Amino acid sequence: MTEYELVDAIASYNDQGMSSVLAYFTVSSGYLVAAYLAGKAMTRSQVVIVSILFASIALLVSYSAVGSYSRSIHFWADLLILRPDSVAYLKPWLLYTAGAVLVGGVAASMKFMWDVRHPKAE
Repeated sequence: MTEYELVDAIASYNDQGMSSVLAYFTVSSGYLVAAYLAGKAMTRSQVVIVSILFASIALLVSYSAVGSYSRSIHFWADLLILRPDSVAYLKPWLLYTAGAVLVGGVAASMKFMWDVRHPKAE
């Protein structure tokens, strides 16, 4: 690939990754608002359905984000062969950390729903 094609691919995958992260925050925010406002009033089956849908979508877009950024890193490695002076700010360790944070956010959101539905008496 030419330098332009590599830079274009990197930009495209970064854009796709950011879109996935934004979708993740949209879905997570919606789940948290629903948990806070309606969590106590929901039946167990409603909570199970909403939680399964939330977890499925959030994990899917998390996977999409990590995959997109992973491809971006791959193309950065190719670009560094052509232009060794290029600086890559997206490092593999950052990718794995972000993936862990996204998955942890799913667990934390579900814990929030649990806490709303099972408040502890003080």
